[in-house]
Amino acid sequence: MKALAEMTAAAGLDHPSLLGPHHLVRRVSLTEIRLFSQLHIFLEEGELLTNSHNRDFYSAAWNLARADSFELPA
Repeated sequence: MKALAEMTAAAGLDHPSLLGPHHLVRRVSLTEIRLFSQLHIFLEEGELLTNSHNRDFYSAAWNLARADSFELPA
């Protein structure tokens, strides 16, 4: 909680709910960092529910998802 409070304050925000992918960075090599907003593809609201998505990672994961189990299909 302390680290989250420090990160929120360092970003100049009043509450952690205001943190976005443009506030977080990931080191991708010894000399390079990227914003999460540059690394991830974000879905539109409701996109998975309408079957209008065509995103490789998300589509594959969504097709494996089951409401009754966390186990992968055999």
